[in-house]
Amino acid sequence: MESGETRNLSDYIAVLRRRWKLIVLVTILAGGIAFAVDQIRTASYEASTDLQFIDPGLQAGGVLGGGTIDYFPQNSAAAGAARITRADVLRDASRALGGDPSPSQLKDNTSTSVSQTNNLVTATVSSHNADQAAREANQLATSVQRLTRADARAFYVQRAKSFKGAAAAPVKARLLSLAAVAQPVDIVKPATAPGSPSSPKPLRDTLIALFLGLMLGIAAAFIRESLDRRASSQNQAKDMG
Repeated sequence: MESGETRNLSDYIAVLRRRWKLIVLVTILAGGIAFAVDQIRTASYEASTDLQFIDPGLQAGGVLGGGTIDYFPQNSAAAGAARITRADVLRDASRALGGDPSPSQLKDNTSTSVSQTNNLVTATVSSHNADQAAREANQLATSVQRLTRADARAFYVQRAKSFKGAAAAPVKARLLSLAAVAQPVDIVKPATAPGSPSSPKPLRDTLIALFLGLMLGIAAAFIRESLDRRASSQNQAKDMG
C-alpha cells in the first residue's frame, strides 16, 4: 500500500499478521516483567475492624431533658475516624504492642473510612505479616475505645459537678451513673488475620500486564510497519532518481 492511501480493516489485519511475532514478544515480555517483579516484592497483608462511635453528649442530653436522637450520625463517625489516628491513641497502641510499630509507623500503616449506609468506621492496618496486621488493628480499636471512654466519663463527671443543690441531686446522680458505664465506642467487628496478601497479586498483575503488553505490542507493530514503509518509499525514490 502506498503512503497516504486510505486503509480498511483488511489492511490493519494484514499488519497484525505480518507483525504477530513482535506483538507476542512485547506481550510476553510485559507479563513476564510483572510476574518477576511480584515475586521479589514483599507481601503486604491488611486487616480491618469496624467500630461505631456514639456522641456522649446525646446520653447526657437525655438525662438533662434534651434530645437523645442523633440526627447527624455521620458527624460522630467522621470525628471517630479522625480520633483513631490521633497521637494519643497511636502512642497507646504502640506501647501496648511493645513499641513495634512506632506511633508514626502505625499511622502510616493505618487507613480509615466511614460507611455511608450505617456510619460504621472501618480501620484498616497493613503489615508484612497477616497475624500482626490483625493484632495491630485490634489493638488500635482497643486503644481508641479505652481512651474515648475515659474522655466521655470525664465529660459526665464534669457535667455532674456543674449541678448544685438538693434539687439537682437526681440529675447529678444519673450523670455520675453514666460516667460509670459510658461506652461511646463499640467494636462491632474485630479484625481477623487475612488468608491472603492484599499485594502483590501475581495473577491479577500479570493479566493486567499482558493486556497492556498486547496493546503496546499492537502499537509497536503499526509503528514498525510505518517505519518500514517510509524506508521502502525512500529507497524507491532513490532508485527512480
